[in-house]
This record gives sequence, structure tokens and C-alpha cells, in this order.
Amino acid sequence: LKPQAGPQHSGSSTSMGERAKRPTELKDLALPLPRNEKGGILITEDELKVAWEFFDTNGKGKLTMSEIKKRLQTFYKDITTREVKFLLNNQPEITFDELFALLKDNQLTNFDPVKEAFKVYDPNNT
Repeated sequence: LKPQAGPQHSGSSTSMGERAKRPTELKDLALPLPRNEKGGILITEDELKVAWEFFDTNGKGKLTMSEIKKRLQTFYKDITTREVKFLLNNQPEITFDELFALLKDNQLTNFDPVKEAFKVYDPNNT
């Protein structure tokens, strides 16, 4: 058998109207995020532990400002020391318990973790 030249049709066709209804952006596919009591994004201790392990590569239980900046530069190439200081409440280092206390009652309402994750692959938002 020889392959046939030209487009193959499976018998089902999609009209232009149906194609126009398809979501074209990730935000159209996003599921609603669970919320905490203050309306912010719910961050569980278990979820934070996974992220903590990404940052605390030597297992010492504390993160310094320079360690955090180094790891965040994976996602945010131009993050400044000032921004990291802000994240740490101007502390020189932070423990897991301190970080969880800061994040558990957050009021983040306009955050898309999928979009943030894709910044690693598309830092110029192209």
C-alpha cells in the first residue's frame, strides 16, 4: 500500500464556529484555586514542604536571603535583593515555620501558578 497524497479526513469535520469556541489561552483552562479563610490562595503545610525542599538543598532548616535569591532566579531572572528582602520581611533568614506562618493567611487573589511555572520556559512571555 502506498500512502495517499493530500489531507486525510477521518469522516468527522469541525466547523469554523466550533474552532472559534475552543479556549486559546491557559487562563481559559484554569481550574478555580482553593481559598483560605481570608480569600487568598490556600497553601497547605504539605504543599509548602515540597517547595521548601526545592529551596533548602542542604537540609539545614533555614534559608538565607542569598539562597532564596539564587533559587528564585531560576524563575525570575531579574529579581532584586530588595524584592527578596521584602519577601523575607527584612529578615536575614527564614525557617519553614516562619514561612508557613507568613503564607497560610495570605490574601493573594490574582495569582496563577500555571502561568508562573511557564515563566521558566518562556521568560519573555512570547
